Formats: sequence, C-alpha cells, structure tokens
Amino acid sequence: YDISVLFGIPDFYWQFGYVRGWSDDSVTVKPADLGPTRAAPPTEGFSGTTLPEDILACMNRWQETLDGTAVRPTHGGRNKHQGDHILCLYWRGGTDAVEGTLIIKMEEGRLRIEDACGDPEDVIALVQKLCAEHQKEEAVFSLLPYRSPLSRRLRLGECRVARGCR
Repeated sequence: YDISVLFGIPDFYWQFGYVRGWSDDSVTVKPADLGPTRAAPPTEGFSGTTLPEDILACMNRWQETLDGTAVRPTHGGRNKHQGDHILCLYWRGGTDAVEGTLIIKMEEGRLRIEDACGDPEDVIALVQKLCAEHQKEEAVFSLLPYRSPLSRRLRLGECRVARGCR
C-alpha cells in the first residue's frame, strides 16, 4: 500500500515506522472580524445519516484537492453529525445546484464548524449571521486544511490558528 491510515493509540505507531500524515489545524475568529464582502445566501437544512447526492457531490467537489483528504471521494455519503446541537445547512446557486454546505456544532459561547464547503465569502457571511442569531462570541473552524480557500480567506483578517500535531 502507498498509504495506511491508523486511528488509535497516540505515541504508539511511530515505533513501527508510521508518521503523522497531516496536521489538525483549527482557526478561531470573532464574528466581528469575519468581514464578509456580501450578504449570506439563503439556506435550507438537511438531516439524517445519509447525505443527499447533490450535497455529497458539492462536498467532494470542494474538498477533492485539499491537503489531508487522502481518500477519494472525501465523503462516502454518511452523515456522522447528528443531534439537537448540530446544524446542517446548504445553499443553492443560480442554476439550482448545491453551491455550499455547513455542518455546525453549537457549543457554549461558540460555533464549531465541523465541515464547510463553498465560496469562502458565502461561508463566512453565513457563519457571521449564525453567530449573531445564536449569540455566539466566536467561531472555530475545525480540521481546516491550511491551503484551503476558506483558511486563506480567514487568515486575511484577525484570527487565531492552532496546529495540533501528535
């Protein structure tokens, strides 16, 4: 195999020659610092354990070339994010195709963006709007690939970037 992916005991597999393949980056930003250049698009919600095909296609299209997405397609169709504290949204473009998605976990004082795809300006406009609606003081973009368009856009403003390596 060219690559093996292991999840499990930290600080154990190195003795067998395995190394970390990519880091876990997160970007934390205050809503006022997001500075979207346009209004948030209208959204619709989705739920259930299976991702609809058009949402899945959008996610894979946006994440196909990003660092850390070693498996193609990135999303296999399963939605692991469930519960009352989870908000799953998507929006459509002029051709009625799904243009972006957000999967958000509501936490005390903040939104944790578990998954985001679409034009970065749409994503940050929606995150800023949701922070205001839910009275959240910050947004944390989890496991965000450093070279992604969204990460690059967020780093143009005031934010805190944390890289977790084990």
